[in-house]
Amino acid sequence: MKKLIPLLITLLLLSCTSRSLDQRGKTSPPSKIKPDSLINFFRVCEIDIHNAIRVIIERDIIKNLTHLQRMNYGGRKYYLLEREAISAMIKAVTRGLYEDFILINRHGTVVYSMVNDTIFAKRVKGPLADTPLYDCFVNTGENMYIKDIFESAILSENPIMFISSSVVKDESRHGIFILQIDIRKIENLMGDNTSIIDSSGIYRISKKRERIFNPFPYFDRLRLNESGYKASPLRAEGKIYSYYPFTFKNLSWIIISE
Repeated sequence: MKKLIPLLITLLLLSCTSRSLDQRGKTSPPSKIKPDSLINFFRVCEIDIHNAIRVIIERDIIKNLTHLQRMNYGGRKYYLLEREAISAMIKAVTRGLYEDFILINRHGTVVYSMVNDTIFAKRVKGPLADTPLYDCFVNTGENMYIKDIFESAILSENPIMFISSSVVKDESRHGIFILQIDIRKIENLMGDNTSIIDSSGIYRISKKRERIFNPFPYFDRLRLNESGYKASPLRAEGKIYSYYPFTFKNLSWIIISE
């Protein structure tokens, strides 16, 4: 019960700040928006990935799936033997928040995907080398690693992001666990006139989908070093923008409201 309390509190904060952010987008000026909803969102993800990895380690899921996969020559029938353990892993995270759960063993082979048969039993250093799965496999340590918004037809029809962490047992990395997030989950935390760009000025999230992966036209006019974590104004071509930086782990964004 004690382990559930931090998660319940975080979920409550996420729900409250999400509603308040929606209301601010309708009734308050851009300078009033805060990044609280995003912070709480990623904190929930952090708690979820920790809880899932605990189950993975307790049940030895990666080791068992790797062994059974080899016995079945990469087939999916062995899932029946690990159904209980996999169910416990899925139940350890927030229901409905993620598009997929992916497990990659230490050899770089995908040993589990909840929904994607295309990537199952494939190696990230081979057929999946051009996907962000390889990036996660190479860069993920014991701390949470966030792969910024991207498009990959083999992984999803929509822009997504990955959050991953290593599965470490007896001081040895057995593989990595990945949460796959549809950006619509993050869009729901934002007002209609709020977008997110990355540290190079490229739109990552916007309800105006045509903007995504295109540059914010006034990026060179942002004074990020001066803004700190307070909203700063920007006037451009008759519009007033409000912007401030947002960071979490290795992720670096700029939230812009107009």
